[in-house]
Amino acid sequence: MRIVSAFLIGFVPTFIGFIGASNIFEEPKAVVLAEQIEVTPQPTSVETQTPSPRSMPSATAGKPTPTPDVWSPPDITSMFVRYANVYSVDQNILERLANCESHFNPQAVNRDYLGMFQFSTNTWVTNRQQMGFDANPVLRTNIEESIRTAAYLLSKRGVSPWPACI
Repeated sequence: MRIVSAFLIGFVPTFIGFIGASNIFEEPKAVVLAEQIEVTPQPTSVETQTPSPRSMPSATAGKPTPTPDVWSPPDITSMFVRYANVYSVDQNILERLANCESHFNPQAVNRDYLGMFQFSTNTWVTNRQQMGFDANPVLRTNIEESIRTAAYLLSKRGVSPWPACI
């Protein structure tokens, strides 16, 4: 009896393990199903909030201060013509430089570069002294003085002071 029970005790777990292990030789159904199913991703809807309308400001509310208009080319064309003739330079190039550097904005600022032609302080002072005019760097924002100085510089050095524009 001991032999039979020892046999059964040793055989039963081995047999059960063999039966459980026999499943490893079968392909898992999930793999077979995955090969047969074509999944097309569907976009998930995302809830978006609809903005609510804002009320209009009342007539009694303070009006915003308008920003000053930038001079447009027709307003200053005569200055481009005058200084292009004085310094014998191409008016079109002079206007193209002003448009490229500042879009004709005499208040344009980029670090030390200021005005319609984006003169640096050093370039302005040097050229204005050579011209015999007031070298105050604040004048870089003066439209006429800026056009005059740009025409002078264009006559002396060509377009090299404005490499990004030509």
